[in-house]
Amino acid sequence: MRHLTSRGTFALTAGLCLLLAGCSLVRLRVQSKTLLASVILAGRVSSTPTWRHPVVVVAWTERDGLLKPSGYKLLRNPGEFELVVPKGKCRLAAFGDANGNLALDPDEPFGSFSGFGPFAAFHDVVSPLDLTLAKGDVDELALRFSQVHLSGPTEPLSDDQGGAIVTLDNEIFSGRNGKRGYWAPGSVLEQRGANIYFLEPYDPRRTPVLFVHGAAGTPQDWKYLIGHLDRSRFQPWIFHFPSGLGVGTVSDLLSWKLSNLRTRFPFDTLQIAAHSMGGLVVRSFLIRYHDRFPWVKLFVSFSTPWGGEVLAKLAPPSIPAWSDMRPGGKLLASLFQRKIPPEVDFFLFFGYRGNRSLLRSENDSVIALQSELHPAAQAEARRVFGFAETHVGILSSEAAMTTFNALLHAYSPPKASLKPAPR
Repeated sequence: MRHLTSRGTFALTAGLCLLLAGCSLVRLRVQSKTLLASVILAGRVSSTPTWRHPVVVVAWTERDGLLKPSGYKLLRNPGEFELVVPKGKCRLAAFGDANGNLALDPDEPFGSFSGFGPFAAFHDVVSPLDLTLAKGDVDELALRFSQVHLSGPTEPLSDDQGGAIVTLDNEIFSGRNGKRGYWAPGSVLEQRGANIYFLEPYDPRRTPVLFVHGAAGTPQDWKYLIGHLDRSRFQPWIFHFPSGLGVGTVSDLLSWKLSNLRTRFPFDTLQIAAHSMGGLVVRSFLIRYHDRFPWVKLFVSFSTPWGGEVLAKLAPPSIPAWSDMRPGGKLLASLFQRKIPPEVDFFLFFGYRGNRSLLRSENDSVIALQSELHPAAQAEARRVFGFAETHVGILSSEAAMTTFNALLHAYSPPKASLKPAPR
């Protein structure tokens, strides 16, 4: 594992070089324009009676008496969804699609949400927008909707619901897809969404540990630490998201996904580990939403750029993830206006095995130590641990693994009322 480079995490340094290529710059501008003009709608689809077939969720507007779809998401079954749509006023509807023709047929259920909007910014995740499918008398809206025929992908997402069971070797977690989520976050969000996955069925006898990757990274970056997790006491969960999105957007999605899981699984403790930019996401989540999630007890950050990255000043201001990394910028300033709730025990891990030069200060091969050891972050940490590792190498460090596991055991008391889970 020592051969890993910064490929899987904070890709800004290499990305700025690629940005100079004309085609890449054009694609980034298109992505940026789309992101700034979009908003995420999140909700749940239920049905009465139970519907066990695919569901289409559609955002739409009305123009000249005609319904104009502005985006849709195809689900394998009723459940949670995230839909990227243009800013402005729109309405939301959903219908069953047993035959896969992306159209509402007479024997398929329908449900709609009342009008809403306009929306002002992409970084707001509008939720919950819940819809209930039902069969019955066909109202005027359903009748008009039956005349709408969508075009596009006809295969529903296979892992669209929180808690879907996967393996770390799944292709969606490949390095190629991690980079794509960084360079084309809007497209990836539309196609794959953001999700919390399980590596095994939920077990109430074990404490969940959520692993959050960094920029251009994937859950595969955590393979070593997950492989050395005490599975008799803990169960690994992984949060996968397009890392080019802004920190605020991703923390909103994290809140949304965890709230859905909590309605289905009665866990009373959650521990979180985050790498690189993922640490900023978790801090944003904790200071904004911890009152809704008091069961988050432990937060360990690995190589997080708490003070930002100076090279981000060279990046286009319209790219959310890069804008958030600007030292002294709005995002970083807001993250330290409030402290992490005292109920959460925060530990800061950093690496210092970098490259020294006249052009760069001491670093971990990607992030400057000055940023990793931002005074405000250190002041809130229960303790700071340094390791002679690179930015990504820290995730395959035996010393870091040993320390991390010791913290998990210290801050996760065994559940005495339940028998130990088998290894």
